[in-house]
Amino acid sequence: MLGPNCPADEKTSLPLQVETHQAVLSQDVAPQRSTRLWWTGLGLTVLMLIAVSVCALHQPVSHASAKPLHSIADVAFSPMPALVRGGASSHARPTALRSPGLPGSPPASFPVMKRASERSLIRMASGTATMPVAEFKSRLAAAPVENPPSPDIVWGNRIADIRQVQADARSRELPEFTKTMAKADYLPADADEDAELEWFLANANDIKDAMERHGAVVFRGFSLMKQPPGFEAFYNAIGMKNCQDPLIAVSARPTVGDTKSPVYEAVNKESRKNFFIGMHNEQVGTRAPRAAAFVSFKAAETGGEFLVADGRRVFRDIDPDLLERLYKRSIRYGVVELPFFGWVDNLPQSLQSPTMGAIKAVTSAAVNAKVDFDVELLEQRGGYDDTRILQARAPPQSPVVWHPVTGEPTWFCNVHSHSSKLRKSREEDNGAEKFEDGASQINKSDFYYGDDGDMSDADLKNLDDATNKNIKYVKMQEGDVVLLDNYKTMHGRNVFDGTRKHAVAWFGDWEGEDEQHQRQWDL
Repeated sequence: MLGPNCPADEKTSLPLQVETHQAVLSQDVAPQRSTRLWWTGLGLTVLMLIAVSVCALHQPVSHASAKPLHSIADVAFSPMPALVRGGASSHARPTALRSPGLPGSPPASFPVMKRASERSLIRMASGTATMPVAEFKSRLAAAPVENPPSPDIVWGNRIADIRQVQADARSRELPEFTKTMAKADYLPADADEDAELEWFLANANDIKDAMERHGAVVFRGFSLMKQPPGFEAFYNAIGMKNCQDPLIAVSARPTVGDTKSPVYEAVNKESRKNFFIGMHNEQVGTRAPRAAAFVSFKAAETGGEFLVADGRRVFRDIDPDLLERLYKRSIRYGVVELPFFGWVDNLPQSLQSPTMGAIKAVTSAAVNAKVDFDVELLEQRGGYDDTRILQARAPPQSPVVWHPVTGEPTWFCNVHSHSSKLRKSREEDNGAEKFEDGASQINKSDFYYGDDGDMSDADLKNLDDATNKNIKYVKMQEGDVVLLDNYKTMHGRNVFDGTRKHAVAWFGDWEGEDEQHQRQWDL
């Protein structure tokens, strides 16, 4: 094969060698050469696909960035251990969730799961509200390092009448979306980081209640969270329990500092600055964190706002006919495109179908052995040259869930971020996304009905409008944090210019959640 490393004399002599060899070939040898060429091409393609697929299969709306944040404020980050570095989830894993169940009428009471025995050296429920800061820091530093997997999605029961549930939601007054807690409203301006930490310890339960009632809490003006160790101390003080990034099974998202850190980088990469990250709930396959905390270590010079949208209001504002169609047919995501098969069109017609069949079978087996949810590969044509591609699609799922704590119906669907049509239309305002590297050619998402049908432009516009009207732009400064409920609150990111250093920690549960289960929220 010719290439840049081939010696010049070989390049010039090769045509003569081939021509001479062909002159003595008999007519019955040519088909053998064609067959060998076909098998060689197939073998190389399959090997390439296995490597590419298992490395690149992930939801493209991730918060990954290629450059680590090691140089934040010129301080090397030595990660402070979390209370349990996430700890085992306080709730047992729901069963039968590999194929997502569709939600229904809210149960009379959500089950209270058994808490793992002595999973934490620090109990952040009622007993630690008055814990001295020095003791908290000591226990925090001595706690074991644990970071369990992201929990399975809790869908709830099936909704018998989705239109009636939506009508009921429209008849109720919802709490204000997001609550701001500014240091200036609670503490003296000269309060140091220990005083801030003491305030978080004392108000942990109220903060988590505000997250559940308002969907998100925005913290402003605190010094504690300007550096990664202080950020970890903050969310441990209020009793949030880390879990792994849900992408971990299919992609390694960079962490802030040490590879064992439970704090992950957000989308800060320069090449992604024109990429408007649409609104989405963090989820991969059958897993989704229950909550998250997004922190700004440095704001972009222009733009880069963190975006949040209330899933309860989006559910309320979708056209009822469309909501009913979506719920009955469910939804499905295309998560990866493999655009490597134009060469198959050059094979004899009789070989094209078996070739693609073999590639699909081997690649599907490799991909499904890697991820913990079922992936189906569909042969399609796409791109500017209408080339053959394989698109990986996740299993069908519901676009609506009953909230696991408060029992409210909420929109739990990533059409705003995953729809290729919506992303393309946003390029008219923001410029091309500039996804030009190899991985970006693969990590292309799309959105379909659960039966693989396409959504009409009119229906897609209705979903886009219902989402956009409920988006809040949060311009975060250094040390600002947005704590959000991942089931109620979608998140995204605006385009930006300059240097942006944001990060995120995911949570599988939190201290005091069992008590919240027992409460009548009247929402």
